[in-house]
Amino acid sequence: MPFVQVKCINCGTVLQVDGAKGAAVCAHCGKPEEFVIYDSVLVEYRGASTVTKVVVPKTVRAIGAGVFRDRSGLVGVTIPNSAR
Repeated sequence: MPFVQVKCINCGTVLQVDGAKGAAVCAHCGKPEEFVIYDSVLVEYRGASTVTKVVVPKTVRAIGAGVFRDRSGLVGVTIPNSAR
């Protein structure tokens, strides 16, 4: 599976992550990565399936189609002003 670039939303470090993995952990700050963002577009959410509320990172300028489609337990998504 190809590696993708992911920017850590906690510390800003750019990581190379195996695209087949469900989530990654930042080697710099140790926080889990739940969002895959390309050029300020949220293209995938990889958080736990038990999550009911998500806060989209402020660095996101747009949200791709179907990002949350398989999240039937999700009851709330907070979108920053930057993505509106």
